[in-house]
This record gives sequence, structure tokens and C-alpha cells, in this order.
Amino acid sequence: MHDCGKEECWAYTKRCIQVNVNTHFIAPMRVKDPCLTNVLLKINAKFGGPNSQLQIESILVIPIIPRVATVILGMGVPYGSPGQFDVHPIAVVSSSL
Repeated sequence: MHDCGKEECWAYTKRCIQVNVNTHFIAPMRVKDPCLTNVLLKINAKFGGPNSQLQIESILVIPIIPRVATVILGMGVPYGSPGQFDVHPIAVVSSSL
């Protein structure tokens, strides 16, 4: 992350965008492990990298799946910490064909 003031950061970001470099800034006071992990997973996904892999995938084949059209769904509903009433749950669905 580039350490700079607001105007300097915008100028730096603009230069990066002009040469097709993906950028993502996070307010340093808010960076915590879960937030940073989510941002890194999103960046990795934008570059086409894998974010998760089924253990059985490393054994070369998943039974049945290569032979027929299959949709794999992953679902989750993250909640805030106990006692955190101002955080609303968000339903997430992801799929792969």
C-alpha cells in the first residue's frame, strides 16, 4: 500500500489506473484480519486465481462431476460479533458450473 496524503494517493491511483494496474486502498485504522482477508480474496478472484479448492479436487477427479453437467453452490450468512446489533446479516450465494 502506498503511504501518502489524500491528494497524493489520488494522483498515485490515477497513474496506476492509466497503466492498467489494479488498485485497492483501505483506511489503515480499519484494517483487521477478516477485512484484509476478504479484500485479498476479491483481488485474487479478479486476477482469476483460485480462492478455494475441494480436498478431493487434488486427487485428480471428483466422482460423477466430470461426467455430467453439475452446479456446485456455496451459501453463507455472515453475522456480526455477539452484542453487535448494528450489523445486519448478508446472504451470500456462489456457484460454479
